[in-house]
Amino acid sequence: MIEVATVMLLVVVLFQSWLLREKVDREIEPASPVYAYRTWIGISVILLIQRAFFIILDETDIIMVGSLIGPAAAGIYNAAAKTAKWVSFVLEIMVMVAGPAFATLYAQGDMPGLQKVVSRVTIWIFLPSTIICVFLLAFTQPVLSIFGQDFIAATGSLKVLILGRLVNALCGTVACLMVMTGHQKKSLPVFCCSALINLGLNAIAIPRFGILGAAMTTSFTLVIWNIWLSILVVKHIRVRPSIFYSLLPKNWLTDG
Repeated sequence: MIEVATVMLLVVVLFQSWLLREKVDREIEPASPVYAYRTWIGISVILLIQRAFFIILDETDIIMVGSLIGPAAAGIYNAAAKTAKWVSFVLEIMVMVAGPAFATLYAQGDMPGLQKVVSRVTIWIFLPSTIICVFLLAFTQPVLSIFGQDFIAATGSLKVLILGRLVNALCGTVACLMVMTGHQKKSLPVFCCSALINLGLNAIAIPRFGILGAAMTTSFTLVIWNIWLSILVVKHIRVRPSIFYSLLPKNWLTDG
């Protein structure tokens, strides 16, 4: 049966490839390829470095809790850290959906249109994120008890992390805006400095305050990261991404 399924899949793929080639040959005029290897590599390296620093920023607290306190504390804190990310769930989805629209509108020079889309996206992020935040703050202990009674010890840490993630939603798609409009070089120092600040503060706070110190450090760094990027977005892209601007009456546009 596996062999038959494999053969059928291969036949379907080949048939679809033939149809695609026929359609492309008929409807798309041939053009000479244009390569910009240096530009592509330069952008790719910057994005790679940004991603590396973001992973450091996102995972440092868990690793350092395990190193400085122990694996048991790291496990408890990890449950809180992963649960707090529920608040950012909608943000991550909207970044994937809206990113291409940001790039297109900016390339066309349609700044009013870009501001309109950014404001709408920010509202769509904020409303469900706030509901998730309120739910988690109201039912912190029951949610943590799903992992086991020992995990209730992370109640305070989870609440602090949730508030940090809420600020992330308040600021909107700032990191995505910087990248999709070609300002990734200007945002690179934000990722670098935020990761280093997170490392330094965690080294100080975790030995003194335990997992609560890790939560406070991570949320504080996340706030700095978002505010800094918001300032850069306003300065270089000339749009206002925060929920406070998006909720102004003039931004509740009813057309398309």
